[in-house]
Amino acid sequence: YTALTYLDTHLLHARPTYIAYTNRVFIRIFIFLKKHANRFKNHRRVPAHTDPLSRIFGPLTTVIDETDKQPRESNIRYYHLLKGAHVFSFLKQYASPEKYFLDAGAGRGPYCMLASPLFKNVTCWEYNENELAHARKACARFSNISYARVDLRNTPAYDGSFDVIVCSEVLEHIPEREQAVRELRRLLRPGGTLLVSMPNSWSLFYLRVRIVHRALLKKKLSPGDPDWEFIQHLLFPFWKIEKLLKNGGFQIIRRSGVNILPISEKIRTRLTERYPKIAFIYLVIERSLSRICPFFCSFYFLTLQ
Repeated sequence: YTALTYLDTHLLHARPTYIAYTNRVFIRIFIFLKKHANRFKNHRRVPAHTDPLSRIFGPLTTVIDETDKQPRESNIRYYHLLKGAHVFSFLKQYASPEKYFLDAGAGRGPYCMLASPLFKNVTCWEYNENELAHARKACARFSNISYARVDLRNTPAYDGSFDVIVCSEVLEHIPEREQAVRELRRLLRPGGTLLVSMPNSWSLFYLRVRIVHRALLKKKLSPGDPDWEFIQHLLFPFWKIEKLLKNGGFQIIRRSGVNILPISEKIRTRLTERYPKIAFIYLVIERSLSRICPFFCSFYFLTLQ
């Protein structure tokens, strides 16, 4: 340490070349790490009773956990938190106490719970009765949410009933998805905003899944087959998603995505549990890369009008 300090203050100043400057940068980084090594060592672990993801996502974890059927240790929970954070930022951007909001295919209602304080009225539509019952229970404390079992191919609402619509991970499960897109176009008021997300089969994550299940992809499956819904996650690259929405009469305002780095569940769990600061930096890097290049994200989001 003393020798490096001497080099930094005396010898390298005598050679103001590019190489000397580069060496000085690395030496100063080493000196900084040496001085603060004990502090990093003492704060690298999280107490066993805390939830590492809650340290990263904050209060959003409470909303997702109340409406999520996945266990707390599941890797799917991390994906749901990533998508939830993205949808929540969209809701805050277009929120207004005078607007009407629709969650088309709400599942267990996490986005309805997030939207309730931001909008005048929130409508929760879900086709699965069990999921809808769970949404009613989870969102019971919110008085401005209405619930209905609705098929998106044939909806009961009037034209232009909603100012903001979210349809997340729904269209790939509908056989006649073109008809569902036309219904969303009909329900959206002029000047309103729609957020759609679908699994992107061109992402690094789903490319790996396609390789593993390449034999299943060769089969001709119908909507009644057990593997039909699973295969739909692997059939839509980002350009097909865009074509589907453009053919329905929508104009793309913004492209975005989440989960661009296909890191394994084991590594991510170890990172969030033992090194939460590094995990937070990883999350910031992942979000930045997702904004720069959403075309390779696992979940492709389109903001439309």
